[in-house]
Amino acid sequence: MRGKLGLLLGLIAGAVLGFLFAPNPGSKLRAEIRRERAEGGTGLNAIKNSVKGAGKSIGEDVKKSRYVEKIRSLKKKLKDITGGEED
Repeated sequence: MRGKLGLLLGLIAGAVLGFLFAPNPGSKLRAEIRRERAEGGTGLNAIKNSVKGAGKSIGEDVKKSRYVEKIRSLKKKLKDITGGEED
């Protein structure tokens, strides 16, 4: 029973996060769910695709922030070596 509850809570949390961070507006996602259900599906593929897009977007943001930190670090090292003032 405990495992099922954890699974259910995980699914709900994932869906909520997917809707919050989805790259598409909610109206577009709802339209995709309606279309999929009209074709006999469950609508879960639309949600899955939305969550997948959000994951990619978050991953890109993390990667950009890593580059920014690396550039700042290199800039500081360069100024230390050349004796320049740091911003």
